[in-house]
Amino acid sequence: MTTAVAHTPRVLRPTTIKEATGALAVHPGARVVGGGTLVVAERSRGIDGPASYLLLSGIVDLSGVSRDGGGVRIGAQTTLRDLLDAEVSPLLDVALRSLATPQIRNRATVGGNIADRRPAHTLSPCFLALDAAVESAGAGGTRRRSMREFVSEGLAGGEIVVSVILPERSGFQRYTRVAPRNGPGYAIASVAVSIDPTARSVRTGLGGVGDSALAAPAADDFLTAAIDWDAQTTTDAAAAEYGRLLAEASNPVTDDRSTATYRRHAVTVMGRRLVEAWTEEQHHG
Repeated sequence: MTTAVAHTPRVLRPTTIKEATGALAVHPGARVVGGGTLVVAERSRGIDGPASYLLLSGIVDLSGVSRDGGGVRIGAQTTLRDLLDAEVSPLLDVALRSLATPQIRNRATVGGNIADRRPAHTLSPCFLALDAAVESAGAGGTRRRSMREFVSEGLAGGEIVVSVILPERSGFQRYTRVAPRNGPGYAIASVAVSIDPTARSVRTGLGGVGDSALAAPAADDFLTAAIDWDAQTTTDAAAAEYGRLLAEASNPVTDDRSTATYRRHAVTVMGRRLVEAWTEEQHHG
């Protein structure tokens, strides 16, 4: 009778970004670990791990929230709790409180939430709405891409997320979702939007309705043109059309949590209601 022997994975502990990308070049199959919440969840379900783990927790330069001029830089190893405490955006505050329990927020990291572009993850739609950029690093150096590019392309082999950079955006910022229960957890579908009267622009992020978070440029362009920026208002018809265009931008699936039809309907309704909430806020405070 042969007894299976569990392997002990190699654990890599770099202390600099250069060490991390160098280690990934040598161990391309290593699993990059930020806070480790996803790894713990997978192991608890009996999912086998890789031969190597690369822990980012020892890289000091990847942590923290800093403000430079009008923008904000969020290190990839910043925990969700620290991002919430930094009060970067009212949109992020609502999203982060819906995302997880306090215990998970104390461990989970910004980079871990966006790196593998899972459609139900919360932060990518928010960063799309905030017009963010993502800085990543690999053996060939660092590069910076828009969040729209990042959710489409993801990380190349051997890359890690370094930071998320938010430009200054003013005005209405809101996140809303539908979920299986009224409490922390992943959304079935979500919409994040910012309506900036200074830039006179609209930016939207959608979650749970595609292979990854989705931008909705056609809906953004439509609503930007439909808003009377001087009067800070738009029409009910424009709000409804914006919701319809969000559904058109979606590509949802039917799974054990919801149907594609419901997800598309939810996005339509949430989009319309967000524009109605913006209009109400402008004229009734």
